[in-house]
Amino acid sequence: MHKSLRKKEIKELATDYSNLFYDKILETLSAIKNKERDAIENAANIITERFLNDKVLHVLGTGHSMIITQELFYRAGSLVPVNAIMDSSLLSINAVKSTLTERLSGYAKVLLDYYGISKNDVLFVISLSGVNAVPVEAAVEAKERDVHVVALTSVKASSKLQPRNKYGKRLYEVANITIDNHVPFGDASVQLKNLPQAVAPLSTIANAFIVNLMVIKVAENYLTKGLQPPIWVSSNVPGGDEANERYLKKYQNKIRHL
Repeated sequence: MHKSLRKKEIKELATDYSNLFYDKILETLSAIKNKERDAIENAANIITERFLNDKVLHVLGTGHSMIITQELFYRAGSLVPVNAIMDSSLLSINAVKSTLTERLSGYAKVLLDYYGISKNDVLFVISLSGVNAVPVEAAVEAKERDVHVVALTSVKASSKLQPRNKYGKRLYEVANITIDNHVPFGDASVQLKNLPQAVAPLSTIANAFIVNLMVIKVAENYLTKGLQPPIWVSSNVPGGDEANERYLKKYQNKIRHL
């Protein structure tokens, strides 16, 4: 009887916490949908205009944010003209090394030069904290090159942190357009009894939601102009490789990974 009761309690706890996390996700996504629509659409409009003028979208995300860079690059249903800045020294798998590199002043310029970021392109910078040297300095350097900068960050979390870059600025303070992911300070969202720190991060879910809303809007912009949007097709779909081949030929000289 005692064992059965214990199992029942555990099951109920698991159900409660799954509901709590689900509610947190819905709360965050609802805030994005209701409060960030204009910013997302403005960013999509700028990206569309630049694509139509043969420019590309450079995407920089350090640490865990690089997951979203990969999400936007060469995946079925994602935008083709995306130059993904996936520098190995900034991968989260490198742990402490990548954290230190992200705080290395001057490294952003090296990245922008290496990935060929030029006038009238768009730079999409993803950084939850928005205070470290690489994302902030990349944004500033890009603007000096007449590149339009879109930031994806947590304004609330960032405002509580001290800048760790030579400009003493936060990402949302220097970008042309800021999209707030409404992720809580520290990212984690669920507080468990007898555990001092929260668990269950939200940023990956929130950021993926935002970038895909942006992709949808860019595609819609193309369709309203009577044009075929530049979207990758899954290679698992019959004819997918052939459909992608034309994009490879068109963008291989502009996108480093192609």
